[in-house]
Amino acid sequence: MNEDTETMPFHDNIVRNFGNIEIYQKLDTEKKDCLGWITVMEKCNGSLREKLRANSLNLQQRKEIALGIKNGTKYLLQIGIEHNDLKPGNILLLDGVPKIIDFGLVECGSKKISYRQTGYVRTGSKYNDFYSLCKLLLIDNNLN
Repeated sequence: MNEDTETMPFHDNIVRNFGNIEIYQKLDTEKKDCLGWITVMEKCNGSLREKLRANSLNLQQRKEIALGIKNGTKYLLQIGIEHNDLKPGNILLLDGVPKIIDFGLVECGSKKISYRQTGYVRTGSKYNDFYSLCKLLLIDNNLN
């Protein structure tokens, strides 16, 4: 199957993205440097962070949510996406089912254009990986 036409990530514990609008400068005709985006995704009931702060989850609910997060991250790794920013604020709940969101810091082992088009993978200078940024800062530091 062609890399560009592969289906989108689909898993009960991954937020479903319906569409992605990327924003580029007019002169960036090759769309190499994404400045920002708007993603349309399924509506959820709130975040795990909010539920934990309100102390409104019993032990069984916490276990089910933890298992869902584990299953979702395992699935992402199987399709070549490493999230790199898992935290309670990046887990939404839809009727008790955890949904992983916020794919701004992912590393993607796949070059699937479709992942980028619906907002699961970002490209452009704003989304360079953290280690490259640190390396650049160290090099600049050594020059001064």
